[in-house]
Amino acid sequence: MSEEMDQHELLANLAQDYYLSQLSLAELAEKYHLSRYLVNKYLDDARREGIVTINIAAPNPRNLELEKVFQKTFDIPHIYILMDNISPTETTENILNYSAHQLAPMIAQSKVVGLTWGGTIFNIINYFPVSVLEHVTFTQFIGENMKYKSAAGSMRMVELAAARFSAEYLTMTGPLYIIDDATREKMAQEIAVQPAFAASNRWTYYLQP
Repeated sequence: MSEEMDQHELLANLAQDYYLSQLSLAELAEKYHLSRYLVNKYLDDARREGIVTINIAAPNPRNLELEKVFQKTFDIPHIYILMDNISPTETTENILNYSAHQLAPMIAQSKVVGLTWGGTIFNIINYFPVSVLEHVTFTQFIGENMKYKSAAGSMRMVELAAARFSAEYLTMTGPLYIIDDATREKMAQEIAVQPAFAASNRWTYYLQP
């Protein structure tokens, strides 16, 4: 076997032991009778020569070039554009997952979070990472949308979001629309809805489709 092949095999063996077997530099130095300096150098050589390649499997790959175009064209400082997946279903899941993980840290820094209703918000809630945020209170952004048999109803969504974070929640036991002015004013005086109304004045964040 030629010297070049011996060197190539050495780099491959070092790389396997370091990256796959997770041996330390000291252990590699002892095993191959090399100094730590040479071990580190050979690991760098293995990457430079293509013996070792590192792929980052980002769960939600972004289209950075298109983001720059949109930022420049529409003067949008913060924009996120995700690449399409081969499967439309997986594309949708990537969008929901990415959105949920972008929103979760903002929710963690909030005290009162208001929610509207709708399929988009409902699906994002299901992708929120489960955590404990005892300092956060979820409340309705608007009244009940009368979807009593749907999990995406206003009150059920507030409860669902709160459950993902082990947080408190307040709901409004009132309709989405009240046409009569007098009835609407009286509604605000009802004891059952006053906690939710009071919380709505302290919103630090709200989610709407």
